[in-house]
Amino acid sequence: MNRTTKHRRLSDGARGAFVLIELIAAAAMLAVLTFLIAQLLVARHGVDRASRQRELAIGEVANLLERVTALPWEAITQEATSSWQLSGDAHARIREPELSIDIREAVVEGESGPAIDEKRIAVSLSWLRRDGTRVAPVELIAWVYRPSARGSHTESAEESP
Repeated sequence: MNRTTKHRRLSDGARGAFVLIELIAAAAMLAVLTFLIAQLLVARHGVDRASRQRELAIGEVANLLERVTALPWEAITQEATSSWQLSGDAHARIREPELSIDIREAVVEGESGPAIDEKRIAVSLSWLRRDGTRVAPVELIAWVYRPSARGSHTESAEESP
């Protein structure tokens, strides 16, 4: 054997070791990439779940507000709504919901003395996240006016952030 042949054989062995190192590095990069994609999918699932819960909460609050504003003026009281609850679907999909319906009456000075002329209705809902912290509540507010006072039963509604 001459020197050239020996040198080539050593080069072929070194080449095989280099290919093995390349394969190990590629497998490690693939493992890291797979782990990162799995983490991304888990995070996306959490965001989707939170979004669905918030959408459900907004719908529930809107329905309850509509129920309150559909009542006759005299029946819109805190006592009338104190036993109201969320739907079964909302109870099943929202963790430990806290529903609040707050009705405040505004006393306005009129020609014949003070009178209740409008009612402010605030319906809010909050719940627990998976980590145990409470989310910012979903809240809708409407003002209802005495039918003879303004000519319209419900003036406006707004959503708080």
